[in-house]
Amino acid sequence: LVRCPDDPAEWGIIELQGIVVPKQSPTLNGEVLGTLQIQNKQPTLTIGNHILSGTTVTLKKPLLVLQKDSSASNPQTQSSWDTIAVVRKKYLFDQKPHHHITHK
Repeated sequence: LVRCPDDPAEWGIIELQGIVVPKQSPTLNGEVLGTLQIQNKQPTLTIGNHILSGTTVTLKKPLLVLQKDSSASNPQTQSSWDTIAVVRKKYLFDQKPHHHITHK
């Protein structure tokens, strides 16, 4: 999930075709995947020396990002949830990446 640049209360989903293999650890938990740029609703994702061009897709049904309220008086009898964000878009990257080579 990523925060949309237009509205911080709205988030988006990144959908990749293929496998992302992290070098440092077996998961991406807390790690930065790459740099996402959106210009004229055209997302571009840069991961290392790979550039992926994608499309912005509006979800048919929006999703909510929820967080359990830890201030509930009795957590065993009733749960309370806070809405953190709304997900209305996904950034779809379904093409092969382009290689970005820099010369020093």
